[in-house]
Amino acid sequence: MDCDFSTVNLTYYANWTSSVPAVAGVDNSEFSYDRGSVTALSVGTTVLTVNFQGVTGSQSLTVTPATLTRIQVAPFQP
Repeated sequence: MDCDFSTVNLTYYANWTSSVPAVAGVDNSEFSYDRGSVTALSVGTTVLTVNFQGVTGSQSLTVTPATLTRIQVAPFQP
């Protein structure tokens, strides 16, 4: 079999999971443009896993508390 070195984005075809869904959820909705998107839900650590036709990959994700870094106050203008 010859290889043409082409690439294909498999984001929308792969199966996505989070080992601790309470820490971070992964959109796995069929026919969704957000498929594979991660949403942080609480502080902690989880492992995100992707599977496409038996080929898997995983990555640890740590969610930390949000830190306020700036507040901007503007004058009221009716």
